[in-house]
Amino acid sequence: MTTSTTTPETIQVSLLPEPVVRYYGTLRTDAERTSMIATYADGGWGVEDLAFSLNENPSWVEYAAEVGKVNPAEWPVPPEGEQRWITKRARKVVRQKTQLSLPEDVVESFATIDTEERDIYIAALKAKGWTLQSIADVAQMSRERVRQIVATADDDYRLVEGLPLPETPVLRTKPSPVYVEPSAATLARLLELQPEAEQVRANSPQFREEGEEYAKMIDYAHEVEGVSLYRLALRLGRTHGALRFRLARYGYKTPASGGSKVYTPIKEANRVLTK
Repeated sequence: MTTSTTTPETIQVSLLPEPVVRYYGTLRTDAERTSMIATYADGGWGVEDLAFSLNENPSWVEYAAEVGKVNPAEWPVPPEGEQRWITKRARKVVRQKTQLSLPEDVVESFATIDTEERDIYIAALKAKGWTLQSIADVAQMSRERVRQIVATADDDYRLVEGLPLPETPVLRTKPSPVYVEPSAATLARLLELQPEAEQVRANSPQFREEGEEYAKMIDYAHEVEGVSLYRLALRLGRTHGALRFRLARYGYKTPASGGSKVYTPIKEANRVLTK
């Protein structure tokens, strides 16, 4: 097993209550999802909080918070939940490229401009990523005519600065993996204790207190902070089997089989109480 003590950039997030997460999973339309996300974002929940709790792409959550209908009557905003440290994900925005429909304010704008402004406006919308067909639908002309206008129109868009130039919708894509990490304080203490805790031998009293605290901190990171033993092993430069062995020896995990002498708990006479 390859191990690494390199710690990635981490951020702290709040977790939505489990019933809220389960209910979100029952929603069938993006209109419902964006409304719920927009309402929670308006109520103080952060993009990363919502993305991690709902297992969504942060870029899509950010988009949903902008375009969704805020409706606290339908989506009561829950209080801040448990805290977790997680790896920070790189933002990757994937925008919709087909079957686009321009919003109503763009449709209304076409009714208020002259031919010169119209041609520049069409070119500006195309530069924003809108398809020829989506522009043709609101400009009430053929797709080919829109293509001709885009090819010849002035690219100085100052004339249409006051008109709406929306971004194309962000696609709801599968989020990249994210992992729960130990807090900085917990990891620092574990690394501090590790050299001495691993020198505990047989019935020797030396470093017993450090060994006890080390095992206790591993269990705290795993059970309270929610870090997997595999992830914790990467940060400590050990195997997850070694961490599981230590937890079993110190009584934090019960072996599946009682027949192994290796996983027998440490003798009570050798235990040291820690706070």
